[in-house]
Amino acid sequence: MRFGSGRRPHMAPDHKNDRSARASVALFLRKVVIGALLARTHTRRNITDARTRMSITVRQATIHELDLVAPLFDAYRVFYGQASDLAAATRFLRERFQHHDAVVMVAIDEEGAGAGFVQLYPFFSSVRMARLYLLNDLFVAPHARRGGVGAALMHEATAFARAVGAVGMTLATAHTNLTAQRLYESLGWKRDEEFREYAIRF
Repeated sequence: MRFGSGRRPHMAPDHKNDRSARASVALFLRKVVIGALLARTHTRRNITDARTRMSITVRQATIHELDLVAPLFDAYRVFYGQASDLAAATRFLRERFQHHDAVVMVAIDEEGAGAGFVQLYPFFSSVRMARLYLLNDLFVAPHARRGGVGAALMHEATAFARAVGAVGMTLATAHTNLTAQRLYESLGWKRDEEFREYAIRF
């Protein structure tokens, strides 16, 4: 399902009040995300992998868990063909946490190791004049796959978006990623059959 004119936020035209407008939006998002974080500090989703009997906890990550999330983020990028660069991955995530422009949910196994993560980016629908979230990244570590971790991360991400008043979420996946497509559709996500998406790379 499509909300507004596109899945990803677009830069507004330059004008003399642009800096002030961006600052206002950033402050608004910061208050929303911090408020949601405080409200959900103790909200966790616990699951047990029936296949491995591994206990998994899913919760919203903070900047204090960079050492836990960064290796997962680095492995996620490697999965998509990028060279491993843990230092850059850590730096990128630290900036996201510091600027409050992303929300990260992390899955942790019973030994305290990272089992997976999901990362959300906020954007807005002009037509609906409301906030949405782009589910940009979803990754489950090899040792935790096929045990419901991906579904648990998706559930927690959706619960967060609902809690902060978003009107919907969107994501994109490869045409060949049938496993991910089955997961999304099993959780109620619908394939967009109405709009054709375009992109330009720089």
